[in-house]
Amino acid sequence: MENQPLIQKPRSICTLLKLTLSLFKRFFLPIFCIIAAIHITSFISIQLIKPAFWFSKILGIICYLGCIAIYTIGAVAIYKISVQACSGSATDCDDVRKTVKENFWRYIGTFLLVGIVCSLAFIPSILPFVMISLFPSMGFPFMVICKILSLALTILPLIVCFNAALIFPVMFAEKLSCDASWIKSKDLMKGNRLRLILASLLLGLLNVVVYIVPVVAIVFFETDIKSISWIFEVLKSFSIFFSMIFTTVFYFDVRGRKELKNVVAENAEIEILI
Repeated sequence: MENQPLIQKPRSICTLLKLTLSLFKRFFLPIFCIIAAIHITSFISIQLIKPAFWFSKILGIICYLGCIAIYTIGAVAIYKISVQACSGSATDCDDVRKTVKENFWRYIGTFLLVGIVCSLAFIPSILPFVMISLFPSMGFPFMVICKILSLALTILPLIVCFNAALIFPVMFAEKLSCDASWIKSKDLMKGNRLRLILASLLLGLLNVVVYIVPVVAIVFFETDIKSISWIFEVLKSFSIFFSMIFTTVFYFDVRGRKELKNVVAENAEIEILI
C-alpha cells in the first residue's frame, strides 16, 4: 500500500526544515557513504598529483574525475530518494539506479549551465568596482554611487539564481528536460522568493552553529587549523546534501500551494457560473 505524501498541505519554513532534518536522518547512512567516498577519492587524487612523476599526476587527475563522478551519482540519488519520500513512495533502489544512469550527464550539463548563467548574471554588478579601480581620483561621492549601483545590479542575478533554485527537484520529480525544468522552476518561484531567502538565512545560521564546533576546538585546544581543515570540508559536504533535500521538500510545498490555489480559483469560477 502506498504511503501518504510527506507534504499534504502548505507548511511554514520551520516545519519544512524539521521535515528536511527528519529525511536527512533517515538517509544519513547513504549520505555518509557518498561523502566518505568523495573525500577519500579527493585525498588520493591530491596525494597522487603532488609527486613530479607524470604517471602519478595522470592517476591523480583520473581520481579527481572519479570524485566528480561520485558526487554526481550521489547528488542524483539523493534528489531521487528525496522525491520518492516527499511523494509518499517507498525508496525504490532499482528506480534510483535507473535515474542515475539516465541523468548522469544531464545533471552535469544542467549544473554547469546553471553555474555559467548565474555567474554571467553577476558580471554587471562587478562593473562599478572596475570603474572605481579605473578612476580612483574621482573622489568619495563617485565611489559611493558606484557601490550603490553595484548593490542595485546585484538584485537581477539573485533573481536569476532563485529562479533556478528548484530546477533539480523539478527535473527528477516531473522528469522534464533542462530547459523545461528551468521554466517550471521559474514559474514555481513566483511569489516564493522571499520564503526561500528566509529559508536560506535560516540554513546559513544553522551552518554557522555547526561550524562553531571545530572553531571551539581550535581555540580551546590550540589546534592547528590546517590539521583539522578536513572537518570543515566534510561539514560543507553534509551542508550541500542537506540543502539538496531541503530544496526538494520546498519544491513539494510550493507545488502544493500552487495546486491548492488553482483548485480554489477553479471552485470560485464554478460558483460564479452557477
